[in-house]
Amino acid sequence: MFNTRKKIFSFIIILCICFSNVLGFAKQNSSMSITYVALVLPVSVDGITVQANDISIFGTRAFVAYNAAGEAFAGAVLIIDITDPISPSVLQSIKFSGRDIHGIYYDNQSDEVIFGGASNPDIYNYRSFIGKINPSSPDINQINDSIKSLPSYGLNSICEYNNSYYVSVGAKDGQLIQLDKNFNTISATDISDIRSVTSFSGGTVALAGTTDQKKSEPNYGRLILNSSTIVPIGSFDSPERKAKVVTIRKGNSDIAFMAVSKEGLKVAKIESKDSKDSKDSKDSKGVVYSISKPEGKNSDTNSVTFDSNLLFEADGEYGFRIYTVDNGLIDKIPEKADPENVIVFAGEHKMTGELYQGQNYSANEIRYSAGNGKNPGVLFVACGVGGLNIYTVN
Repeated sequence: MFNTRKKIFSFIIILCICFSNVLGFAKQNSSMSITYVALVLPVSVDGITVQANDISIFGTRAFVAYNAAGEAFAGAVLIIDITDPISPSVLQSIKFSGRDIHGIYYDNQSDEVIFGGASNPDIYNYRSFIGKINPSSPDINQINDSIKSLPSYGLNSICEYNNSYYVSVGAKDGQLIQLDKNFNTISATDISDIRSVTSFSGGTVALAGTTDQKKSEPNYGRLILNSSTIVPIGSFDSPERKAKVVTIRKGNSDIAFMAVSKEGLKVAKIESKDSKDSKDSKDSKGVVYSISKPEGKNSDTNSVTFDSNLLFEADGEYGFRIYTVDNGLIDKIPEKADPENVIVFAGEHKMTGELYQGQNYSANEIRYSAGNGKNPGVLFVACGVGGLNIYTVN
């Protein structure tokens, strides 16, 4: 477990508090140091302190989405310069009245921030929506003109594949929608309670649970590949819960890491039905390893991130946990390698105590960008009203 020791408090940059706090933690077969270096404070919209809930990272910029808790609708998008993660600075702060921002994605080809969420139906005649921002010079009129309504109750995830955007809009009448770069609908597939979508080598993969209270198929969770192929993942009772799927390609396999709320972390092998490897492969497909969420109240596994050989999971008010991953063996589990020897617990950090102003921060979203020989890795944790917390990883 991490034992936090407060070291230095330095200065404030606009919305950013910068300091240096080295975290000590229990290690198993790993050697690293993690330093808590900065806090980007949340902003206020219409008198409401909005919550950091989604993150997109590209190069030296971080793009962060904010929404409002409860019945209120208010949101923001912050664009942050992370050239020096120890001294981040807010480049742009775009606020939205009557709109929660749930999902965010940076399109590096067009240099646009794609965002979406839920609108107040008493102000607008729709709930779910998508829009875009020019990050260099945001113009509120251009932003408003870009916004397009979508079906269902709210957008919750965005990805890009083969020059199209794929967005998940959710609740019981959820859909996976393919859009062109002008937000024109190319296709739409009904997927009940879709929670997250991302890309893999063979297309797109969506993560969905169930809002169905019937007992015929209780807690039915699944991955959906290319809007059609279903990979059962077992229990996932998902209404109103955060969830995340991310993928990596190792050897001849695509690996999906899934944060599935009360069901913790799940690892699956996936492939599209037209994959060149599928005809000759004898490896297991579907879930090959599961790790339970931490014990305690409000400790659901909300998100997961992977880069290089480190896997991080966000576990609500419990904080976050860290695993080292053997990249040479991850594609060989479970037949040729023991998952417990491939994905190894390295430590955990509870975001509470003096370091966090006496509060108990909730880890809602997490992103990790690995470093190189000259620069450390950087870990970003969105913590609701606790803002965006930044750590360096050596």
